[in-house]
Amino acid sequence: MLGRRAAELKAAFNYTLNDDEYLEQLPCLTRHLSAFKLLSGAYPDEQTKPYLASWHELKLSLAERRQSGYEASRKQALSHTPFWLNSAL
Repeated sequence: MLGRRAAELKAAFNYTLNDDEYLEQLPCLTRHLSAFKLLSGAYPDEQTKPYLASWHELKLSLAERRQSGYEASRKQALSHTPFWLNSAL
């Protein structure tokens, strides 16, 4: 389930978006982050925090409409290695 959520996020954010496209992805990102938080409860925090924090930073950038932070946050979120078992994406 975590792998599926990650694949959907990767598909949505794997390329540069314009400002409107980023904002259109905010509800999707919010849902995926909620699912990640719920499903990652079985993993130690030190494994989950870096991955989740980078996606949360992207969500905050979008919610606060900090356009200058969109691209950097997107690239940072995509750069983290998944923390869950069977995470070969």
